Amino acid sequence: MINTHNLNRTAFIGAEKQYSYAELLKEIGKLTNISQKASTDKIAIFAKNSAQWVFAFYSGWNAGKTAVPIDFLASTEDIVHILNDCEPGLVYFDDTTADKWKEAQAELKNPVQDFNLSQLETIAELPSQDWKPTISEEDTAVIIYTSGTTGSPKGVMLSFNNLQANIKAVSTDVKIYSEAQQVLMLLPLHHIFPLAGSMAIPLYVGGTIVESPSMQSADLLSTFANNKIGLMIGVPKLYNILYQGINDKIQKSFVARTFYKIVKLTGSKKMAKKIFKQVHDKFGGNLTYMISGGAAIDPKVAKL
Repeated sequence: MINTHNLNRTAFIGAEKQYSYAELLKEIGKLTNISQKASTDKIAIFAKNSAQWVFAFYSGWNAGKTAVPIDFLASTEDIVHILNDCEPGLVYFDDTTADKWKEAQAELKNPVQDFNLSQLETIAELPSQDWKPTISEEDTAVIIYTSGTTGSPKGVMLSFNNLQANIKAVSTDVKIYSEAQQVLMLLPLHHIFPLAGSMAIPLYVGGTIVESPSMQSADLLSTFANNKIGLMIGVPKLYNILYQGINDKIQKSFVARTFYKIVKLTGSKKMAKKIFKQVHDKFGGNLTYMISGGAAIDPKVAKL
């Protein structure tokens, strides 16, 4: 599930550090030692998006465990319900979720081992195991829990075969993802849409993940400006915000309004790219795909 054809390629770019594929596999190999000690066949990840989140997730697969991502903003009640339901043998958390994890830990029906991902670089050097996951297509790869808006969160089990079918659809059948591409990691990884679209698929094809520190506009624009992102995953709400910002600027200028009407009438992508060059440049000048999911997107937003 990780492309190993060119280990020198950049796999992950964070705000403070980046990792090649060789370095990524080394870090996964370190946490594999921890994941193997899980007392059951599952490991849970209760943390914010980060390189360490990725290491933990794949260490579970490398150790033959099913990964269970948990919303880092989940309530203590939901965390307790999820962990009592799936019974992982190990919980990865970080400094941002530490307090809530301790609260939940006290209410679990069975004791669970844990590991703070924020402390990974401060502990003594761990030996690194090779990337040699033993994977069967029908094995459960990940359990995704629903938001629980209509009751307690419910786990959806996805097999490696399920994931492979989605990966093949956008990397082979329709070549949206490629090795030369940088993909923005923005949405929280406890949802299957960003987990597959901004983590699993890029690493499968040998692409590069670029992490945005947050969804704040300053962080987003900085992330785009400092990288060559070609694909981003978002939900309609995010694209609505982007649309509103761009459309407001168009409406304030008679010239921009006129050119925008011409572009809409002609449908010329070449003309649109020239007229809205400043907008393209703010997004790094390489953005080719803006993929929306999770709900229906407004057609006028999609067309812009």
